[in-house]
Amino acid sequence: LIRFFPEFALTHTFSLHTTQSANRNIMSSSPIYTSISPGPGGKKQGIDGFSTTMKMCLAFVAGLATMANINSFTSSPSASLASCNDNPGVSIRTPTRMSTTSSSIDASASTSLSASTSSMSTSARISDSYSNSPIPITDNNVQQGLSDEEIFYQTAQSLEPVTDKVSSHTYHVMYGQFLLPFYRRKPNMRFFEIGLGCDMNYGPGASVALWRKLIPQAEIWEGEYDAECVENAKRNGMLNDINVVTGDQGDVNVLDDWIRQMNGGEFDVVIDDGGHDNCQIWTTFQKFWPLLKPGGLYFIEGTYTC
Repeated sequence: LIRFFPEFALTHTFSLHTTQSANRNIMSSSPIYTSISPGPGGKKQGIDGFSTTMKMCLAFVAGLATMANINSFTSSPSASLASCNDNPGVSIRTPTRMSTTSSSIDASASTSLSASTSSMSTSARISDSYSNSPIPITDNNVQQGLSDEEIFYQTAQSLEPVTDKVSSHTYHVMYGQFLLPFYRRKPNMRFFEIGLGCDMNYGPGASVALWRKLIPQAEIWEGEYDAECVENAKRNGMLNDINVVTGDQGDVNVLDDWIRQMNGGEFDVVIDDGGHDNCQIWTTFQKFWPLLKPGGLYFIEGTYTC
């Protein structure tokens, strides 16, 4: 539970450290568990006082309930989906049912992933159409024997500007563990990231430059709120080989239009690095999760801001 739901584990934090190896800096994350002082009589308090078996049971039940809840929210035909502005501060969808039995969970569901401040789960099924022959992402890095986390981090650090995925966060961990191996299996994947970076102090396109380096054969789509910024980026040649849609991700009509422009909106990988508002994230998830291809990956960045 702590590994897959770090923001819910109050005794779990991430620390950043830099290691020196072969004249290269590698940023990584390591878990640190804060101790809980024993209560009166030396008896441990809180979850630390539970047995390992009890902790495992609690983690299993929590995960099962979470997946059942997501399944009921995204699959119920009778539930209506509203835009964020229609119901500010109000839950936008009410589940008609929530079952904690395994029969209610879609075994072929795609993968939902986030790290450092997001949740992770892995899919039980990968499409047979994926290639088993790995392709090099960066020849020089592969020859150096780097891990995929190191490849992601060092490639990002080599670009200007450096994306906040590695400068402010440690997202190279989750992308190195999941995205890069996925790309090797399916280099022609359809890839959609929400958030071009128009509101960043270094300007838009930092992650786009990184995707060009790391997943050059993928069909890349970007979603961005600021249409004027997108037009300026196009005029500057920044988005020549990138498909872009614009609008508010919290508006269901905008999302429906995006899906039409995307010829159905089916993707292998979705990254939500957009407005980071709870309603925006949830509205987008309800639209694009059901369209994710079997075995696909769904990343949500920055859930700590919700």
